[in-house]
Amino acid sequence: MLIYGKYEKSALAVYKLNSDTPKETWLAAIRDSGIYNWNQAIRVLEETNQLELPDLYKRRNDILIQYCNLRITSYNYFASKITGTVGPGEDSVPIYNVRITELMNSLKIDK
Repeated sequence: MLIYGKYEKSALAVYKLNSDTPKETWLAAIRDSGIYNWNQAIRVLEETNQLELPDLYKRRNDILIQYCNLRITSYNYFASKITGTVGPGEDSVPIYNVRITELMNSLKIDK
């Protein structure tokens, strides 16, 4: 899981950008660092699930894969907001944050 953590940390580094960072830098960070590293994390989890693991670990990996996919969806949404291609309506960021929190809390309960 150390490799997964490396990818997660790299993907989350997008949040360290300042609000005055140019749009092009944001978009490159989201695509080239964020989404790329979330996909790598998924790959590691899927490879790990191919091993002989107890069901508890496979369930946790499945939750982490859901988490990574949700992060990818949220990063795509952020990119759409930056480029102005998000249609009118409710901001999805709070919805993503609630779902991410729920997934992470389910990992704590599933000990």
